[in-house]
Amino acid sequence: MVEPFRLENLVVLQYASNNCYLQVRDLLKMSGESSIGGSCLSVDVKNGTWSYREWRDRQIGSSRGCSRNDSGVIGVYDRTDINQLSSMVHTAVEITHASHSSPLDD
Repeated sequence: MVEPFRLENLVVLQYASNNCYLQVRDLLKMSGESSIGGSCLSVDVKNGTWSYREWRDRQIGSSRGCSRNDSGVIGVYDRTDINQLSSMVHTAVEITHASHSSPLDD
């Protein structure tokens, strides 16, 4: 049986307020915030899923599709799972690379 996720172990990868950088935030410290993600983000630790805006029931440890000039929550991850942390770092690098590339690079 898979052990359920614990709220105190969850972190959120999101765009920073300036949209050029990303930040990792403690989910518990975000609860009740109306800033980026707070009011639109829901997490179901029992089912291991999270939802944000129109992205519904994503697995904890996964990210949503992001595009240039996007904002808000990118993914929810368990900080005690090395595979999820690796996935989070990979996603962060991929997104920051895409957001800093110029259309002239293509």
